[in-house]
Formats: sequence, C-alpha cells, structure tokens
Amino acid sequence: MLVLARTAIAAAILARGDDAARAGRLADAASYYDRARTVGGDTFEELERYALLALLSPSGRVPAAAMRSANGFLRTNAGSGPGYFDRGLIEWRAGSFDASARDFRLAWKLGGDPRAATFARSAGRRARRIHR
Repeated sequence: MLVLARTAIAAAILARGDDAARAGRLADAASYYDRARTVGGDTFEELERYALLALLSPSGRVPAAAMRSANGFLRTNAGSGPGYFDRGLIEWRAGSFDASARDFRLAWKLGGDPRAATFARSAGRRARRIHR
C-alpha cells in the first residue's frame, strides 16, 4: 500500500513539474522533478522528464540531478534501450558528446530504434570535431 501511495505522490509531483516546464519555469520544474525522485525513486517516467528538461535547457546548463537520475535508473534497469537513449540526450545537451554517442549506440543495440543510430552518428561527429 505504501509503494502505491509513493508512486501516486511522485506522479502528482511530476505533473506539477510538467506544468512549470510548460510555463517556461525550468528551475521550478527541476525542483519538482528532484522531489519526485526523492519520493518515488529513479523511474523511467522521471528520467523522461529530466531528458525533456535537458532539451529545453540552454546547452551546457543541464541540471546535475538529470544525470544522477539517469545513472540511478540504469543501475537497476541495465537492459533499457530507452533509458540509454534518454541518458544520451542528457549527455548531448551537457556537451558530453563521446558519452552521448556511446549511450546512443547502446540504445540502438538494445532496442533497435533507428533514431538512436542516427543520434550516435551525429554525436560521434560532434565529438571528433571537438577533439581536433
């Protein structure tokens, strides 16, 4: 019963964060997502929110909690192609193109999503440009 209550509370907090993100209040959204993570743990739903927040955030200004969430989720769900894809998006926006390419390749291997292969190629090209 307690697990169901925590899940429902976390979902409600995520919804508040979604409202803040839609209103352009990204710092508020990050705060709500952090609270949902504290209550509900590292879930895929919460990871998706952080990935979206990373995409909405200015390049290089991704909340640190986004990576903590991705890493926490993948520790317990190592076979999740979508989880690696979302972590790849977060790394991309943080400017970590080598790590992003690696995660997109893993997402492609685990899930076969052609978007992951496309993102992996693009992230790899960006990483090579930086290392020149």
